Amino acid sequence: MGSPHILVVEDDPNSALILTTMLHTMGCTTDVVTSGEAAVHQTAVTPPSLVLMDIVLPGAMDGIHAAQAIWQRQHIPIVYVTAHAEDTLLKRAARTNPFGYLLKPFTERELFATVQLALYTAEAETALQVSEERSHRLEEQLRQAQRMESVGLLTSGIAHDFKNTLMEIIGYGELALRALPADALVRSDVQELLAASGRAAALAQQLLTFSRHQVGERQRIDVNDVVTDLERMLKRLVHTMVVQTILEPSLGMIEAAPSQVDQVIMNLVVNARDAMPQGGTLTVETANIEIDAACSEQHPVVPPGAYICLSVRDTGCGMDAATLAHVFEPFFTTKPVGHGTGLGLSTVYGIVREWRGAIEVRSDVGRGTTFDVYIPRPCEITEPKYTTVALEHAA
Repeated sequence: MGSPHILVVEDDPNSALILTTMLHTMGCTTDVVTSGEAAVHQTAVTPPSLVLMDIVLPGAMDGIHAAQAIWQRQHIPIVYVTAHAEDTLLKRAARTNPFGYLLKPFTERELFATVQLALYTAEAETALQVSEERSHRLEEQLRQAQRMESVGLLTSGIAHDFKNTLMEIIGYGELALRALPADALVRSDVQELLAASGRAAALAQQLLTFSRHQVGERQRIDVNDVVTDLERMLKRLVHTMVVQTILEPSLGMIEAAPSQVDQVIMNLVVNARDAMPQGGTLTVETANIEIDAACSEQHPVVPPGAYICLSVRDTGCGMDAATLAHVFEPFFTTKPVGHGTGLGLSTVYGIVREWRGAIEVRSDVGRGTTFDVYIPRPCEITEPKYTTVALEHAA
């Protein structure tokens, strides 16, 4: 039980002395106040483990009123101490959900048993509340995953049919282009048709990536190498802001298609750039992460195991809870019409799921956004190759 701190609310000095002496014998620390108003103030300043509250107190606020005021602000267990056992008084006290009663005079054994029971009951209620909150979070994540799976299945079917139709359009368009004379007036129109069909096919490919029905050839990859190779391009993409890379010197290897790693990083960087139209700081970080059972409770979407964590952080506008709930859905975007397809983050989601990894996003309005990509690390950790921090300022 540790060393509980007990607030004694008792206006009689002798009773307060007896209570504190007994509590100190039990290993508790104590504070003493003599009125209901003082009890409300004290619990707000220094919340105790338990309040031993005399019911009859001087002033406008008796012990029952004080208990009601305390419970309106915080859940602190309260045990009433009283020499008055009138039925009406106890019924009134019962409506404040006390954790027990001590009728004066009482023995040290009675005090010990009542305090122990109240503290253990409070601990059990707190543990149950935490468990219920965690269960609620897991249910929400399960519903989100099921919704994303349903969207993925629907998207896959549409994308396959759409891509097959486009292949027919492109095929016949190329045949028509070959049959046309070099100086035919409609030749440029057919070329535009083929170009538009190619862009549509690229969108269909992104949808297939989201739905995880396209698997690239995998090989051993050092994510640090990918970040380093892309660094020059990243600086061009975000030339109005500060770019910072923090690379784990002994980063483990992953197994993935190289083009997919490029896609994940580029899409996350572009998303960060668009969130900082007035400039800011973009940070790309890599780290070796071990998720054990305890850590997995804090990251329910990430099963226990060894991972590479690729983080992309920005100091931009951030997102509210409603936006976060839809951030990985295809075609969802907060950008103006004509400024994005809404497929960038859904493509990242599909690739990460294909790797049997996980992705988490944390964001606050006005305080930026962080995407953490967890990629399974089946290979051994490499020898140190990189300095820990490389900082590059925009020109």
